[in-house]
Amino acid sequence: DSVLALVQSDILHLREPDGVPPAGETINPSDRSIQVHSCHSPMREMEVLQDHLLEMFENDPELNPRDILVMTPDIATYAPYVQAVFDLPRDDPRRIPYSIADRGTRKESEVIDAFLSVLDLAGERFGSSQVLSLLDRNILRDAFELEETDVAAIRRWVGETRIRWGIDKKNREELGLPPFEENTWKSGLERLLLGYAMPGEKTGLFKDILPYDSVEGSESAVLGKFLEFADRVFAEVRGLTRPRNLGDWSATLTALLDRLFAPDDNNQPHFARFRALLNGLKDLAFVSGFEGKTNLDSIRAHLVEQLERKGVGSRFITGGITFCSMLPMRSIP
Repeated sequence: DSVLALVQSDILHLREPDGVPPAGETINPSDRSIQVHSCHSPMREMEVLQDHLLEMFENDPELNPRDILVMTPDIATYAPYVQAVFDLPRDDPRRIPYSIADRGTRKESEVIDAFLSVLDLAGERFGSSQVLSLLDRNILRDAFELEETDVAAIRRWVGETRIRWGIDKKNREELGLPPFEENTWKSGLERLLLGYAMPGEKTGLFKDILPYDSVEGSESAVLGKFLEFADRVFAEVRGLTRPRNLGDWSATLTALLDRLFAPDDNNQPHFARFRALLNGLKDLAFVSGFEGKTNLDSIRAHLVEQLERKGVGSRFITGGITFCSMLPMRSIP
């Protein structure tokens, strides 16, 4: 009694239809069991989808969002457009509850993404843009009580004090590069501190340091929080390049999680899950009997693999419309 039913029947009986319905079977002109829409962009696809869903809910009062599954070949490509169209205020009559599955653990959990981004700094040059990108994440800003407007001021300070890369000259030497202090984080932060401590009279160098005297008033509190952030990140990440056994890695990474992040009611489950994974490194050492040392790259690869494997199906069928990938054998309501 529908185009979809006919297609399913042809597949079941291995028939190749010639385009003409079998005798005795007619297609209702208003049948909409299969539809094809041509849209000029993914954004427009989402807008058309939203219009049709709203029409479906209006025409069928018994239809619920949890009854609907939206599948796409590449959910990572479509996820931003889904959020742009469907992420509406609670009082908007067009609002439909939804969830996005299969995006990968890093994209689904801000805690895990931010933590792995901190690990990505180990062994790198600590470029100014790479370090400041950490403050684009709400979870790290909240841990140091910084606002988005504060980050804009911090970016200005970093640019005007000419911070480019390297914690200090020793860090540059560790990377096999010439050990000079200019344009390092240490050099720039000293300029910021000295500029705050001294009167802003542009008196020139003080013990070979040029004070940066544009930090004024309430910005001093922001400077203090930024210095705490930089000091803690550099102290925690700098030693991660040293190989450790699995038990030491568990303790080191758990301490890093505690010192750089502050859980709240919204992300507590992600913290608990990640903490359990880090504790699992000790169990892995006990079960395997492996007492040797391994480097951070191996530990990071193990964590990502475990997160991806255990994260399959997360946020799948949570009560609203489910957006997901076209995975084989996916259970469809």
